[in-house]
Parts: sequence; structure tokens; C-alpha cells
Amino acid sequence: MKRTRVLFLIFLTLCAASAWADPIVIFDNGVADLNLFGGISDLSPGIRLSGTRLAEDFTLSAGQNIVSGVRWWGGHRFDWLPAIDDFTLRIYENDPLSNLPLLTPLIEFSIGNVGRIAIGIDQNPSTVYEYAASIPGTLLDPGTTYWVSILNTTLPHNPLDDWFWERSGHTGSAAVVVNPADPWQTLSNSSFAFNLTGPSTVPEPSSLILLALGLAGLAVSRKKTPSREGRTLG
Repeated sequence: MKRTRVLFLIFLTLCAASAWADPIVIFDNGVADLNLFGGISDLSPGIRLSGTRLAEDFTLSAGQNIVSGVRWWGGHRFDWLPAIDDFTLRIYENDPLSNLPLLTPLIEFSIGNVGRIAIGIDQNPSTVYEYAASIPGTLLDPGTTYWVSILNTTLPHNPLDDWFWERSGHTGSAAVVVNPADPWQTLSNSSFAFNLTGPSTVPEPSSLILLALGLAGLAVSRKKTPSREGRTLG
């Protein structure tokens, strides 16, 4: 009977924990299209287009609106690779008047150097790399437009190693700032390669209650089970 109760409590706990399944793609803006070329998104001092940054819009569905990871593609003009990549990811709210990012980010993550995997040569021609990083789970409102900006600060910087965010084959527009003091502008006929990942479902209160009950039950059951050392033979 005790074994059955313990198995039931384990089952209850696993049912609740299933809300945190393996991450899935919750927004897909396409992979790098090697038939195209990228746009500069580099904060390094002294680059030819100083302070140029790009942003792409995205909208998440209900139940898939926690962002916990990002994957993107890009490279360095003329293949002058820096010793260190230093990535920053910013998420902006949408300005309903301009339908562009607000000036101040909603949240910013210093991702740093995540490594890179070469996937081919684009039309620049430059080597294109795939990057991926995890971020703290970020809950966003479903059905709401946000913008993501991926930026690199390349150190030590060479004027020829500006980092570019590679385009995808998707149609659409992006946002661009050419100089830090400039407002965001629409970049027509441009779509940049990235996807966002997160848990397959957002935990609901009922799931959290199930998880708490399961864990509490396991703890009580463990306390009530006498240890072998406490038993005597007689």
C-alpha cells in the first residue's frame, strides 16, 4: 500500500513538472540565407557605421510566451575575426505610433562570447556562423508585438571586422539605427535570421499546485517510513 501511495505521488509530481518540457521553438524568423548578405549590428567603437544596430519584430502565442533561448546567424565582414565576440541581446516594446521599437529597451541581456559554428559563405562573400545562447526565462505578453536586437562588440576591434546579422529568406521589414542619436527607422525588404526558444507550455497555477502537493506528499511519506537502523529483532 505504501509503495502504491509513493508511486502515485511520484506520478502527481511528474504530471506537474511536465509543464517544464524541453525547450521548443516559439518564434521562427528563418535561418541564414547564404544567397543574401547581412546588415551591420555592431556597437564597437570606430566601426565604419558607428553604432549601427538592427532589430526584428516578433509576436508570441499564448502558452508559448516565455523566452529562454535564442539562436541567430551572422559573421564578420571580410572575415576579420576578432579574438572575442561580446554579444548583447535587447528586447524592446513596440511604439504603436511609429510601429517601431521604443527608444529604451524593456530588458537587456549581456550574453558575451557564446562561440560560433561556421555554416557557409554568403554573397558578401563572408563566412556565416551560427550562434546560440540561453537567457533567464522572460515572460512576455502573448499576441503583443516586441522587437529583438542582437548586437556585437568585437574586441580587439579592427575597422574591417564589423559584425553583421545575416538575412533570412523571409519577407518583411526590420528596424535600423545608423547613429546612436538617431531614432529607429524602417529597413524595408529585410528580414534577419533568428529564432526564439522556450518551454512548450507556460505553467498554470493548477500545475504549480500539483507540483507542490506531489513534493510535499513525497516528503511526508519519507518521514513516515521507519529506517532500517531503528528496527530491532525479537
